[in-house]
Amino acid sequence: MTAKQLLHEFVDRLSEDDAAVTAALLIPRPDRRLSDEEKAAIEKGLAEADAGELISLEEIEREFGIS
Repeated sequence: MTAKQLLHEFVDRLSEDDAAVTAALLIPRPDRRLSDEEKAAIEKGLAEADAGELISLEEIEREFGIS
């Protein structure tokens, strides 16, 4: 499976809200600023990563049925 196919499968499984957030994070727009909610979500994710609360690639692949 190619990287593009893997991304397509991942994106196809996202809810519309999750897709919007993912697009906002992956597609930079210099004229757009992060909302307070987005900043808080990023800070929470960074704190979780610092605490070792990470999800392995294998777990994500299992969850989305990708291998």
